This record gives sequence, C-alpha cells and structure tokens, in this order.
Amino acid sequence: MKAVKKYRVLSLEEFGKQVDDDRIETVINSMTRQGWQFNRLSTGGGGESGFFMSWVYMVFEKEH
Repeated sequence: MKAVKKYRVLSLEEFGKQVDDDRIETVINSMTRQGWQFNRLSTGGGGESGFFMSWVYMVFEKEH
C-alpha cells in the first residue's frame, strides 16, 4: 500500500521590505521539529503607487 502524503503551505509576508532570511529559517526549523519535511519555497512581490509587499510560500509534506 502506497503511503499518502499530506501537504501544508505556510506564508510569510512583509510590507515595504523583503522577508527576513532568519524568519524563513525559523519556520523551516520549527516545522522540521514537528515531523514535516521541507519541500519547496516560492517567493514573489509586487505593488503599486509606493505600496510594496513581498511574500514567501513554503511547502511542507509528511506521510500520513
């Protein structure tokens, strides 16, 4: 029987600056301690008229 994987996506957002690397590392370490395996990271940002937002999405997986 094939194991079923469970996924969880967490996001960090910042307004007016980039997401801090230390915050990303803290989330990854915390999730790893809870038994989740880091799968991938996606980043982006945007805005208009002086309003800027950046985000980081982190995907974790675990066998269920």
